[in-house]
Amino acid sequence: MSDSIRLHAIFAALGHETRLALVDHMVNGDGERKTVNELADLCGISPPETSRSLKKLWEAGIVDRKRMAVPGKKGMVVLYSLSGETLQNSLCDVAHLFRLTPCASRA
Repeated sequence: MSDSIRLHAIFAALGHETRLALVDHMVNGDGERKTVNELADLCGISPPETSRSLKKLWEAGIVDRKRMAVPGKKGMVVLYSLSGETLQNSLCDVAHLFRLTPCASRA
């Protein structure tokens, strides 16, 4: 996938208030992986809307998801966290695109 297509997908995913709020909470939170319900509570939005938004962020590579068993409970839970590598690379690509100070990987 070309840099421009990847950046378009990332900016499109971040171009919605709910998705941006989720990323903001993940960036400024405690750094722990969170469930859909935990993120919904933090952002004050419904779990279905949170789930749809997280799917878009995952498809753009902005968040990672990990399916885990919960001790003492049946079934699995999906935990979400930021994909730091994707964000860092994208910010470097944007800096390079606008000829700002280059990142170490672009120097």
